Amino acid sequence: MTIERGGHKVEISFLGRGNTGGDAVIYVPDATILIAGDLRVAPTPFAIGSFIDEWIVTMKSARRDRRNYHCPRPWSRRAR
Repeated sequence: MTIERGGHKVEISFLGRGNTGGDAVIYVPDATILIAGDLRVAPTPFAIGSFIDEWIVTMKSARRDRRNYHCPRPWSRRAR
């Protein structure tokens, strides 16, 4: 799905399963930023019930065309 927000094209998609069965990503092409949420978890993912083999493939798919990742964490100083 593609929408326009604030003059930016925003792509919302499902690239595959990873941390959960419904990991959606948001990509803003003109800023080359991918908001990956739970797909890109740091420092260590909570992987009980996750789809580890598919997660690797999904992350490779996300990296193929996209350069910068943003992983918002509510406890991060940058996110405040």
